[in-house]
Amino acid sequence: METARLAVLLKQEIAGAESELANTIPPDAAKTDLLRSRIEGGKIGLSELYHNQGEMEYQQGNFEKAVDYFSQSFELDPGNLETMYNLGTCYGIIGRYDQSVVILTDLLKLDPHHRKARQSLAVAYLRTNRGALARPLLESLASETPDDANIQYLLGESYRTEENLEKARDHFEKALRIDPNLSKARQKLELLNKE
Repeated sequence: METARLAVLLKQEIAGAESELANTIPPDAAKTDLLRSRIEGGKIGLSELYHNQGEMEYQQGNFEKAVDYFSQSFELDPGNLETMYNLGTCYGIIGRYDQSVVILTDLLKLDPHHRKARQSLAVAYLRTNRGALARPLLESLASETPDDANIQYLLGESYRTEENLEKARDHFEKALRIDPNLSKARQKLELLNKE
């Protein structure tokens, strides 16, 4: 229940910070610059509070709520790569793949080497049967970590969605050589072998 208590405290901090920001009106032009920097500093702090709340909701499996908090954090600090990744991934988890693709693509424009974003974007493409778009991302990941069974599985999925069953089979088999307990690869391979 420590997480629940932290969530309540964090919500109270967010509400307090929002109230403080809303009630901040510059009294005269001489203090405007100082006040503006304090407000902007508050926005960054508020962004972090929303981000942390989003992470707590994510950990509790409340993905819709996590999206709400990550969205609010992103509005306040649109250059935060971690928030972009979390928001894009959560969009994918709740089935909002088009939004996931937009956010993760924007993240990769800022950091083309962001490994987790490339993988999440590839998964979003696969969920919408766009294996050809997922493949270059997955191939770059496979070249960096050739012993990652999950990446080999996802490559198999990319070929399967494009009906290249022989290459799909090869990657599912490779995934199982790396991790013989990867049940999703075994299931897909069994389905392909029945065809």
